[in-house]
Formats: sequence, structure tokens, C-alpha cells
Amino acid sequence: MENETKKGKKKIEMKLIESERARAVSFSKRKKTLFEDAKKFATQTGADVAVMLFSPGGKPYSCGSTSVEDIIENFLKMKVADPRRHYAEGESKVLRN
Repeated sequence: MENETKKGKKKIEMKLIESERARAVSFSKRKKTLFEDAKKFATQTGADVAVMLFSPGGKPYSCGSTSVEDIIENFLKMKVADPRRHYAEGESKVLRN
């Protein structure tokens, strides 16, 4: 029992990947997984989901359960209608009052 190693996911330290090539590869893999998870979440819950990313090189990517533009428009309408309500978890760098 003393020498048993636990199996499962290991916690990865969150820090910038120094190598630009390794960073690009990691971005590509994680982008695919993030988009797949977003689609799965939307399918299972019926929620409108939009994900927007910018690559380290500045190229935009987006994925949505419906049109990303429609989801953003709906979000902004709700935000304007009731600005005191928090529609996003965490801190938004875009929609600060």
C-alpha cells in the first residue's frame, strides 16, 4: 500500500509554453477539445454555447451551438436590459461596466 501510485489525471501547472512551435501545437489540440466539449455541453443541456478564441498569432476561431453572432447579440441585449445582473462567471475583460 505504501508504494502504490495513484492513476488518473495529473494536475498540470498553468504557465506559458516557452517554445512557439510547442505552443502552436498545444493550442491546436486544446482548441479541438474545447470545441468538442462545447458542442457536447450544448447537446446535453440544450444551452446556447459560443466559444471564441484567438491563436497566439492572432487568428480568430469560433464555435457555437447556433450562430456565434446570434448568441453574442442575445447576450448583449440581455446585458443592456439588466446591466446590474451578472451574466458571466468570472471576470470579463470585455464587458466591464
